[in-house]
Order: sequence, then C-alpha cells, then structure tokens
Amino acid sequence: MLFRSRAYWIDLEGPRRGPPELMDDTLQRLPHTIPPVLAWFRRVRPTPRRTGVGDRFAVLMLGVRRARVEVTEVRADGFRLGTLRQHSESGWIDFHAHPLGEGRYRLQVVSQVRASSWFDRAAYLCGVSVLQRLTWEAGLRRVLRRSGGQKVGHGTTTVEWP
Repeated sequence: MLFRSRAYWIDLEGPRRGPPELMDDTLQRLPHTIPPVLAWFRRVRPTPRRTGVGDRFAVLMLGVRRARVEVTEVRADGFRLGTLRQHSESGWIDFHAHPLGEGRYRLQVVSQVRASSWFDRAAYLCGVSVLQRLTWEAGLRRVLRRSGGQKVGHGTTTVEWP
C-alpha cells in the first residue's frame, strides 16, 4: 500500500482569536467542526472533563462507514488524532495553526496515512478522495468563521510514496 500525505489549509488575517485558543476550541468542539453529513463525530464515553489525550471518537463517514480515532497529542498550536482499527486509513491527522507574519496565520489539517485495505485504496481512487477533501475543507471553513478573521488564501497538496 502507498503512504499518502495530504495537507489542507486556509490562510487568514485579522483573527479575533489566536492560534492556541482557536485550536483548543476546535478540539473541544470537534463534533461541531466537521459537517455531520460528511463525517459524524461522537466522543466515546464522554465525561465532563475537557477532551484530551486518550479520548476517542467514533466516526460515521458518509452515513455508512464506521471508524474510530483517538487524540494522541495536544499542543498549544494544535492536536493530533490517530486512526484506530476499523478506520479506512491507518495513520494520523494533525490539526494546527501557525503564524505567517504580518497578522496572518495558517489553519491546516495534515494527514499521513495509508489505506487499510485494497478495497479502501480503490474506494479512495474512485472518489472518496474528493469527499475527504470536502470534509476537511468544510471543517477548516468552520474554524475560520470561529476565528473572526478573513480568508486570504487556501490550498491542498498530496504526496504519495511506497
């Protein structure tokens, strides 16, 4: 199977909230960040405490594919989710924000994964990649709105290797 790294980003300026506050808010509100029609997130065994390392989410992708992810890292500039068994991809997804200078910064989702099976690889090539892009881009737009800033750029890159 091929490994794949994809990056989705939105550059913004003039935010009312800085990266640490915005990334913490994104983690705490993860189920409300991703549109449920694309991927429905639900925290497994929710507690009153804040979402942190070790917390898991059940994900229902496109209403048919079940998956699970776990928070594996929380930093001031973002957080990382590791995929768990049953996920169509094996690897991690990193949400972060970093300054670009002059009052601008980049909101970014980076995934480094490989398909969990040949079926999942074929599905990715036959169109799931488009839905995946729409999912992360929609989530980034929601984070952008919560930042209070304005979009000044956006993009996506993909790199694959054996």
